[in-house]
Amino acid sequence: MKHTIYLIILIVLGCANHDSKNSTLKVSENDTVINLTIKGASKDFIIHKTTLSQISDLQEVLDKFSNKLEFKAEKSFDITGDGIEDEYETTIKQKNDGFLVTNTIKQNDSIIWLDTLTVDDNIWYYWEDSIFFQLKPYSQFYIAYKDFNSFVGEKFDTTTDLYKSNKMIIHNYIGYDNDSAYWNDYLGNFKGRVIYNLTYEDGGIYLWDKRQQKFIPIYEP
Repeated sequence: MKHTIYLIILIVLGCANHDSKNSTLKVSENDTVINLTIKGASKDFIIHKTTLSQISDLQEVLDKFSNKLEFKAEKSFDITGDGIEDEYETTIKQKNDGFLVTNTIKQNDSIIWLDTLTVDDNIWYYWEDSIFFQLKPYSQFYIAYKDFNSFVGEKFDTTTDLYKSNKMIIHNYIGYDNDSAYWNDYLGNFKGRVIYNLTYEDGGIYLWDKRQQKFIPIYEP
């Protein structure tokens, strides 16, 4: 019985301490309080309610990467459409006061695509919330990981919505009118995938052109 009473007292005191701690945080009607645990230490943060939905899995990412803020993914697809799988890789590494995102594609051990982007304080407006600065460098890494961890898109052909919905734009970018015979044959038989460049805003879409032996833009917002 004594043990039960003691346990109840501890629970009540614990709740009182937590409420007391939270009461020192000035929370407006547009804000809420979240609790995050980083490397075993828990702390409360005030956050805009509109930002909350953007970081629903923040704690999961912190649990996975807080001890080492670094990410690497290696996969292979036939991106260039030649029937042979191309190796592609995304890495996120801490550099200076931010994180460097690097995307590469290799064909026969040669790099045919290299794209980089630094995620630093310039990207704070993704959240428009002071929690971005309070959580550095974890906030920077989270945005880099969530928004820029993949750059290879869907397969491309003339039956996809991407092509049908943006046919005139794509034709303009690739110079279709100057060589319609080539592009009709090439696009009609293309088996590869589109890729996206790294940018803070909406990225452009690129496609491998066998004739030029490089990726060319086919669409930009």
